Amino acid sequence: SDLGSIQDGIKVFRVIKQKNLVSWNSILVGCAQYGYGKWALAFFAQMLRIEVEPNEITFTGLLNAANHSGMWQKGRHFFQFFSKYTSIEINLQHYACSVDMICRCGKLEEAEKFIKNMPVKADSLVWLTLLNACCMHSNFEIAERVSKCILDQDPICSAAYTLLSNLYASAGRWSDVSRIRMEMRLRDVAKQQGCSWLTPEGDKHENYYNGICSLL
Repeated sequence: SDLGSIQDGIKVFRVIKQKNLVSWNSILVGCAQYGYGKWALAFFAQMLRIEVEPNEITFTGLLNAANHSGMWQKGRHFFQFFSKYTSIEINLQHYACSVDMICRCGKLEEAEKFIKNMPVKADSLVWLTLLNACCMHSNFEIAERVSKCILDQDPICSAAYTLLSNLYASAGRWSDVSRIRMEMRLRDVAKQQGCSWLTPEGDKHENYYNGICSLL
């Protein structure tokens, strides 16, 4: 079981006599990946007590832990702290994680504003994180703006077309679905492997998005 695996990992970790940053990060990230966010935070607190300086991997693990465990506000506080008070370089995956946490709080407009105010240009991963949330919340207005941003950067982004098409399909907007599929054919865009369309007959949409932000 997942619990057994992480408990075995903790046992191994505890017998390490000289723990370095690599070993601390390994146990922290492991707890986060298995969904034991509170354990990850406890190990992070121990790191700080013995003055082990965190790095980008530590930061990723903390965001991962907060997101998987539903501690979204705490994760956002971590992001703000690391952004302002440490020398850790914030990368686009970190930004995508933060966007995801804002979206999980249901604050899609805030997430859009966050992306636009980023000090670096958002890539498709960051925008797709918001687009996926728009689809989950049936927010057409933001979804259309976001998909435009994605397709301006990457005109053959299959993920953006597929998400938007299925959003329209969920509302029975079949003319918009047809328009998007026509655009895909004209641009020779291949449909994302492992993803099915929503159709008038009621086919289910297999969410290919699982793993698009793998650190979450």
